[in-house]
Amino acid sequence: MAAHRRSGPRPAGGTTARTAAAVALAGAATATGFEGSAHAAPQPAPDQVVAEVDRLYREAEVATEKYNGAREKVRPARQRLR
Repeated sequence: MAAHRRSGPRPAGGTTARTAAAVALAGAATATGFEGSAHAAPQPAPDQVVAEVDRLYREAEVATEKYNGAREKVRPARQRLR
C-alpha cells in the first residue's frame, strides 16, 4: 500500500517542458502555414466595376421578366383550379 507516499520531485525537463515545446512548434508551424493567404486580391479598376454592375443589372432584368411571365401564367391556372 504505497498509495499514501508522495512521488519524488519532478525533473525540469519532464512532460511540462515537452508540452510547452510542442505548443511553441505548433504555433510557429501554423503561423508560417498561413503566411501566403494574407494577401488581398488587387482591386478592379473603376471602369471594370461599372461594366460588372451593368452586366448584373441586365441579368436581373432578364430574371425579373421571366418571373413576371411565370406569375402571369399562374393567375389563370389558379382561377381554373378554384
